[in-house]
Amino acid sequence: MTPTITLEHSNPVSDLTEPLPSPQNSRFQSIPIRLRNPAAVHDARANRASRVIRATSYVANMSSNSSWAPSIEPRRSSTSRIHLAHTPPTIPQRIPINDSLAAISPPLDYNGKEEHQRVVRAPSAIRAQDMEELDRSERERADYIDNPTPVLDSSMSTPPSDNSIAVSNSAPISPTPVPPPVSPDIKKLYRSSVHLYESFVQSIEEGQTTQANMLKNDFHHNFLTMLEQMPKNQTRAETPKNRTLEQKMYKMQRRMFDLQQQVLQRLANIQSRIQAILVQNTELHEHPSPRLFIILPTQSNSGPQWDSEELLRTNQFQLHFLCECGVHTKSIQSSKTPHHIHLANHDGYILRNQEDFFRRFGSYVLSLLQMLKYGTTAAGFSIPPLASSLADQTGRSNTLYNAASNTMEAWIDQSIDYILSLTPGENPPTSAQGHERQLGQHGHAAPRLIGVEDLRQLGLYLERGENSSALGNLHRMVTNEAHVRWVCTDHFHEAYGTDAIKELADTVAQYQGTFDDRLCHVNVSLPSRANALKFYRVINRAKCIQELKVALTWDVSFSDLKELQDVLHGSCIASLDLTCTPSTAASEVLNRNKRADPLWQMAMISGLYSFVLSGYTGFFARVSIPARVNNLRIIKITESIDWKKDSAKVVELLRQCPLLTDLRLGCTDVEAAYGAIRDVSKSLVLLEYLSLDGGLSDGIQVRFQNHELAWMDLITSNPFNSIMLSASRLRNLHIRPGLGPQAELKPQLLEALIAKNRLMRTLVIQCHTTAFQQHLMIVKEAVKMNEPSQLMTLSLYGHRNQLLATKLTTHVSIKLELLSTSLTSETLESLLKAYGSRLTKLRIKGEAIVNCLSRLEKVMQQYGSILSRVEICDMDLSADTLRNLRLILQHSRATLTYLSVVIYMPWTGSRSNLDLADLIINFGPLWSEVVVGVAEFHAWKNNLRLRGYELSEDVVKLVPSFVQRMEKMEGSMGLIPRRTELNLDGMQ
Repeated sequence: MTPTITLEHSNPVSDLTEPLPSPQNSRFQSIPIRLRNPAAVHDARANRASRVIRATSYVANMSSNSSWAPSIEPRRSSTSRIHLAHTPPTIPQRIPINDSLAAISPPLDYNGKEEHQRVVRAPSAIRAQDMEELDRSERERADYIDNPTPVLDSSMSTPPSDNSIAVSNSAPISPTPVPPPVSPDIKKLYRSSVHLYESFVQSIEEGQTTQANMLKNDFHHNFLTMLEQMPKNQTRAETPKNRTLEQKMYKMQRRMFDLQQQVLQRLANIQSRIQAILVQNTELHEHPSPRLFIILPTQSNSGPQWDSEELLRTNQFQLHFLCECGVHTKSIQSSKTPHHIHLANHDGYILRNQEDFFRRFGSYVLSLLQMLKYGTTAAGFSIPPLASSLADQTGRSNTLYNAASNTMEAWIDQSIDYILSLTPGENPPTSAQGHERQLGQHGHAAPRLIGVEDLRQLGLYLERGENSSALGNLHRMVTNEAHVRWVCTDHFHEAYGTDAIKELADTVAQYQGTFDDRLCHVNVSLPSRANALKFYRVINRAKCIQELKVALTWDVSFSDLKELQDVLHGSCIASLDLTCTPSTAASEVLNRNKRADPLWQMAMISGLYSFVLSGYTGFFARVSIPARVNNLRIIKITESIDWKKDSAKVVELLRQCPLLTDLRLGCTDVEAAYGAIRDVSKSLVLLEYLSLDGGLSDGIQVRFQNHELAWMDLITSNPFNSIMLSASRLRNLHIRPGLGPQAELKPQLLEALIAKNRLMRTLVIQCHTTAFQQHLMIVKEAVKMNEPSQLMTLSLYGHRNQLLATKLTTHVSIKLELLSTSLTSETLESLLKAYGSRLTKLRIKGEAIVNCLSRLEKVMQQYGSILSRVEICDMDLSADTLRNLRLILQHSRATLTYLSVVIYMPWTGSRSNLDLADLIINFGPLWSEVVVGVAEFHAWKNNLRLRGYELSEDVVKLVPSFVQRMEKMEGSMGLIPRRTELNLDGMQ
């Protein structure tokens, strides 16, 4: 029986990419070759059959990676049918990317074959390998086409491979006859196809997917045309040149298909990272700056002309913000304004500290640059590919687009290349792999999402020459879903209406208020109910207000608050800062116990996140409705709440605020309030900041992180305060127990506080001046015993005296102020001996300080002086005292910034008058203030003029006689106000 060799093909690949021509298309199907007696077969026929079999073997070999496999089916006769059965690859569902990628087919499933598992290479890398192989094939092609001498295939004399089909021939095979030459049309088609292939690879590298798909279609058309034009009266085995060209065309088209699939996968990875950024939303309380921004090379005044190598060398970039327009900016009225993300109408910001900027934001900016380059659609945003986006910008006022609409794509490519070049160990963007990395780098990595804290720090990297409240000339708007978007002026007016925005600005200006259209913030004071009603009508028309700070300067009634409540319900206001006082008119008697109900209703509005109330009394005491669950994140009530009476109402409100992060209250009992709020805070899982203000003597500020106490600032008048004694995270502590005999702090208490609170940075203690040195020594020893301790600043004050140490480990950081007259000579002697050279402020009044001036002068003579303020208030100074005082001022001439003297005694021409006059004349330019009684002024002025000194009117202060008597009485009774620093660092 004679065997028959047949090639069969089932279900050719059919997808959107127009797959490779199959053997069915290339006339391989059903070519029977009957081998009778091999010895009788003509040499030419045997040669032709052998080459057909090897061609079949090549196709099987080439297609093994796309599920081609040979199979043998038995037949009833002795003739065997050998198949090359093709299993069509699985085509999964299309990955939705964007319109520009619609023509690219989805990736194939290679069923675990080697080709699927290999590392996906980018177009540039594949092209380099392909072109090297193609160059070698081109030389062979030139030999085939231009040289009529046939070339014998070496595989004719080698054993068949595993994928080849062996045919047994006992007779020798004669030399191959010379085939007819390839026609000029086929030559032309082949050369054109090579050019199309090269252009396709270049388009793939540059991300021009639509152009690449068109080139692939043209190549496929050329291939089909070539197959049709091959000689039909002879088989491929008789035309080795045609067979070679066809094999090369197969290979190029296969490469084109693979490249498209690889690019599609990379683009899908890029799109997933972009979408992760776009769906990340911020709310109004998280609004530090716009969240979408890119970098572009810095422009010169002569125009955007950049050299890629120069760019990489100088590393000069500008940051440009993007307008987040989309579905939310479209108005009801039809408009031709496009609503897709674009560059803001701003010239950009020069970057500072670029290395740190790219370390922090590089990956994020890379994703946004790729978003502009390739386009996307997600979360209500639509971004067309860059080419069509530039076309839409025609006519806009954006100077960047107007100056460089034709080179924007090159700028974005340069920025992408630069960011990729910062990756250690990677090829520079100018290399052959540069375009590959634009798609391949970070292709599978999770996107780098930036948080609110990153946005708060963004301004530190920008050189800003403007005082605008918003960056990039963008306006902040809030969507119906309460998400913040930053949009340009055109889209802002499109969303809210130009006329309504102008009317709002004019109305606010009428009441000397301010309207920040960038942040949509209004600050206005309304003097009457009629003015308020007019303003409310404007708010109803202009829906853009997001933050309202309003002061109602008349005594508001229940109905006045009701009207404001109705306005807030119909607006987009999310932050309310209200200042008002309740009416006490007789008509309000019936509403006395429910006058705060409208304020509670305002606080319960679902869209409100911040509620601040100042000046109103009875917010908790005059309410009749229960609290409801709300979305408040910030509550600030300045009223001093009577904690014993109203604590239940406070706790009730806090239990209905699950999103609360910032709570600030005034109250009469800080200790009790803190304990109750800490118990409630178990349900306030988001609480970050707590401030309780008990007046000048008591207060607390607490910061929480992850529901745990991070630090605490405390000011207390009780040295046995339970919060202080149990605290271990004190950062700043101010103890002011008064100056009574029972208020002295025990050394053991100070030592225990320092030992338990290693994070403490500042300690302020009110105490007698006599205890200054003792407390300083105790604190120094405690810090030394509890290293590492962060305590650096110690302030000891009493009356108007202070000992301040800004660095406890060094003596030169100590500063002494002596402005009180109620001191003993022993106390002054001890302080001046130890810290006389560190004296910065001195008030000379009283016998004790006068007697210590000699000691002070000697210390300054030996160690120098840093004295900056001197007040001479004693009107009866001896000659020795004036001499010592003159020497002290002489030592301190370089550091003195304030010098004053009080003259209440009449001019008598006495020796003490003359000595004081000489002192005034000697330090004439240094005098800041000369206080003279009205009755004595002319006599002193005339006598000083006779001695050659003219008192300047700028430094003279006249004091009536009754004021002099009042000051003397207050001084003797100790009623002079004491100037002390009551607040801790950071506590308001």
